[in-house]
Amino acid sequence: MKKSLLFAVLLFGGIASAQVINFTDVNLKSKLLETMVVPASCWDQNGQALQIDSNNNGEIEIAEAEAVYGLNISGANIADLTGLEAFVNVEWIQFGNNQIASFDASFFPNLKNLMCSNNPLATLDVTGFTHLESLECEYSNLTSLNVSGLNALKNIRCSGNSLTTLDLSGLSALEEFISIEGTPFTSLNFQDNINLKTLAVNGSSLTNLDLSNNPLITYISCTDNLLLETINLHNGGLMLDPFECSFENNPNLNFICVDEGEQDLVTDSNWGELGPPPMSSTCSLGTSDTLIVNSSVRMYPNPANDKVKVDSEFVISKIELYDLSGRLIQTAFANDFSAELELTNRAAGMYLLKINTEDGIKVEKLMKK
Repeated sequence: MKKSLLFAVLLFGGIASAQVINFTDVNLKSKLLETMVVPASCWDQNGQALQIDSNNNGEIEIAEAEAVYGLNISGANIADLTGLEAFVNVEWIQFGNNQIASFDASFFPNLKNLMCSNNPLATLDVTGFTHLESLECEYSNLTSLNVSGLNALKNIRCSGNSLTTLDLSGLSALEEFISIEGTPFTSLNFQDNINLKTLAVNGSSLTNLDLSNNPLITYISCTDNLLLETINLHNGGLMLDPFECSFENNPNLNFICVDEGEQDLVTDSNWGELGPPPMSSTCSLGTSDTLIVNSSVRMYPNPANDKVKVDSEFVISKIELYDLSGRLIQTAFANDFSAELELTNRAAGMYLLKINTEDGIKVEKLMKK
């Protein structure tokens, strides 16, 4: 009786360990079986190349799936990932250039690296994955993305989506943020990302970019942001190589706040045909106030001779004239919907006019004839 029971237990255990995984998508199964031909697409916990179908029976069993720690199934026209839930030990996965519309990372509780770019992804759920260090989800259909609580996250690449905002608060480990084109961000806050070193925000709808709490940043690409008005680089860090920074084609950029002594370095960055805007280490001209980003303020004439006038849909408290070093040289108080500043005694040249209204502030370049 005992022998029969032992045999039954061993038989059941053997069947369970050899349980075959059912895959809905034949392309997924074919790609996984391909690892015997392309071993670099799969590896074990020691980083060694692994053939998933280790017994060469043309099937994948649970025990074989559990041996996998890294997996690359890119470019296989896969639309359904059903079956991958058996790969519970995966820490690194890449499934770019497929037809996957949604992905739930709960398949992989130990996931550290996720690369899923170039898929028609409408949803991507990575909530609760505190081990995740790198996320690449470029050129997809994402309209929202929740990375809150992913405190180990070091790299985010999200170019080419329809995201307008992304909450990066609390992500102190973040070192790289890349959005090189086509993602219409209207707001991004990098204040908590104190270890940020590499930043690319191109083709966004941002109106200001505040990097005042990112002293380690050494590479910046900030181009083709047609609504961008101010940048704050006053962060106490050291710009090691200005040629690693690009600020081309930001036609409405009118002010950059920089660290003391770094104005020449920032000027030497890549600016393209438009050239650099006025700079100063006095940040009261820039992002410390609420910026007006619509057309509620009108300044005229510009260039001006003896005076400049300002009209606004909101009450103007005062207008302030600064030279290009950031020094305040003249103030006119108003408390009305219009204001003017006398310029008769001012030398010809370029100035900055800071317009303070109840709706916020706006900084405009002003040319004195």
